[in-house]
Amino acid sequence: MAVPDLSLLFTPFGLLLITVLYYVSRTIYRLTLHPLASFPGPKLAAVTNLYAMSYDLPLHSSYVKKLPELHDQYGVSNPSPVSKVSDHS
Repeated sequence: MAVPDLSLLFTPFGLLLITVLYYVSRTIYRLTLHPLASFPGPKLAAVTNLYAMSYDLPLHSSYVKKLPELHDQYGVSNPSPVSKVSDHS
């Protein structure tokens, strides 16, 4: 039985290919298979933290200040799976 030659994976092209495949598969997972994928919201925010960072980097802006606007825009579909308030926690 022949052993496959894996030396191509350790070339710059191979490392680039592995990196691209990693990010593509992670994006597909976060948009389709992740437990929070069914919740509404910006898809860019589901895929990467760059969405939040784009609000936090400018001095006049903040992601925390943007959250109420996002809640108004996308609403709350079903809050019970995310958080539950009870006396017996």
